[in-house]
Amino acid sequence: MSTWGKVSRYAQLKGMHAGEGSLMGLAAAKVGWVINSEAWEKISRVTQHWDASRSKSKATSWDKLQKRMGYHYRLNKNRIMALGDFEFYYR
Repeated sequence: MSTWGKVSRYAQLKGMHAGEGSLMGLAAAKVGWVINSEAWEKISRVTQHWDASRSKSKATSWDKLQKRMGYHYRLNKNRIMALGDFEFYYR
């Protein structure tokens, strides 16, 4: 598993569901990546455009249920997968 995957799973299991950017930065630093500010600006502009162009539709009760079920499915799957490296995730 990649460093980012391991950090991501750890954060999810510890209830961290916001601030992923900081975790991504830590994972990037761990593998020796350096952030180029020019490239970061390009990415930032694209994501701002993408966020502005998305239309928000009203979610139905079924959509909300599917979202909750999907979340709990992924969370429990990650809990089971984390048992393979119990010392890292749970100690």
